[in-house]
Amino acid sequence: MQTLRGVVSLARSFKSATPVRLAPGVSVFVRAPHTLQFGLDATRTGIIETPYATELAQLIDGTFEPISLHHLTRSLQSRIRAASGTAESLIADLLSYRIFVPVIDLPVLVIGKSPLAAELKSQLASSGIQVRVPLTPETEPDFVVASDQSAPLVLVDQLPHATQFAQLVKYRTGPTVAVSLFDSRVLIGPLRTSATDPCQACVQQHLRDQDAGWDTAATHVPQGPRSPDPVLVRAGGAAAAVFIRRVAGVPDPPGVSAPHPVPGEFHVADPFGPVPLAVHQLQRHPDCPVCF
Repeated sequence: MQTLRGVVSLARSFKSATPVRLAPGVSVFVRAPHTLQFGLDATRTGIIETPYATELAQLIDGTFEPISLHHLTRSLQSRIRAASGTAESLIADLLSYRIFVPVIDLPVLVIGKSPLAAELKSQLASSGIQVRVPLTPETEPDFVVASDQSAPLVLVDQLPHATQFAQLVKYRTGPTVAVSLFDSRVLIGPLRTSATDPCQACVQQHLRDQDAGWDTAATHVPQGPRSPDPVLVRAGGAAAAVFIRRVAGVPDPPGVSAPHPVPGEFHVADPFGPVPLAVHQLQRHPDCPVCF
């Protein structure tokens, strides 16, 4: 997978055909003579001091479609009529601030047909991710086995089948994330990247520890509420999409500084509760039939 650092390096080489695009949500304006600001919050967004602030703002405002680094740099060079190194350095700054981001192939496999699954697929697709799902009459297990083993796999509302899927994906080389509607909350994770990380069967065991009748409840409500609150579906889908975007390698918006999810990371989206998003580190359960 191509990283942002790699793209910046390519920008400095001034020889790349790597396509980039303007990051969603970018706002650019000339704050003062020779000062360019990106976004409203000056304490968080990037500020560049350059004698070419006006030309740079015009270039950014006029870029609507993906463009190669080579042509982007050449376009700026023609506007400012300066040496190629100057334009190259300015473009590298824009990449480091994530004003421009690479256009790269980021597939994510999604299992699930619930309202939450539909919402999550939509949000991931709108983020530029290539969402891949089973095709009729392909079964979900067959899809998982036949698909790219390095691509992120998302299991949506599959709690009753947690052990089956945990066995199936135990030795996948790519990350696996489960997302489940859980009454008025959405459970996201744990992130599993290897056979030594906690799995969905571990989650089942932890739930059994909390409720001896968990298996009965899961059987009767296999995909959460029959008519889930639409706010919960959208808010939980958004929280899951942010998590999965980072797992897949989609750059965060400009000005955002957040750690990359780590194995075992487990989020609980609770939009109606006092803590809308709680972050936990899940451990493998000693009674997990998959891990041990």
